Amino acid sequence: MVVPGRVYRSAQLTGNNYTADTARLIGDDLNDVLHRYHIRTVINLRGGNMANDYYRQEIADCRRYGAVHVDISMSAHHLPPPQSLRQLLAAFDSLPYPILFHCQGGADRSGLVGALYLNIYQGVPLQEALRRELTWRYGHFAFTAAGRMNDFFALYQRTSHGLSLRDWINTVYPNLYPKVSRSAASSN
Repeated sequence: MVVPGRVYRSAQLTGNNYTADTARLIGDDLNDVLHRYHIRTVINLRGGNMANDYYRQEIADCRRYGAVHVDISMSAHHLPPPQSLRQLLAAFDSLPYPILFHCQGGADRSGLVGALYLNIYQGVPLQEALRRELTWRYGHFAFTAAGRMNDFFALYQRTSHGLSLRDWINTVYPNLYPKVSRSAASSN
């Protein structure tokens, strides 16, 4: 849980097999979580593909419960594309709460988004937001390929020159992204 009663994070909630936000959600499927936490919006950070059973089930559960469903494509192994971050901010700005966002395992992309939310929308200092959301406690390990989530925030800290994270995402990051994502690709 990122902000109780308002914003939740999870792994993919299909069937009765994934640990969501906290131990209380173990064994819940998306339909149960939609009902129990009165979720009005689900943000899928994996992107969408109707060829996948889990995705079709997620769409059906959201439709049945009347929750808005949004797909925002991000990778755990690459810096987030600027257009995905803009779409994410627009979702947080305009869609009904409570919101649940998820990726596949609930660790990396969800950690990045949780830290963004806490800093931008709750005013939590960035280092505290990172300690709370982008952490091994959720299964995120910065020394793996998913360390790109940490690289995103390090890039912000190096290049923001006092801009808020939101302003940096909207003004500076779109110009940096092509350069830093190319250099990361060539170093792999």
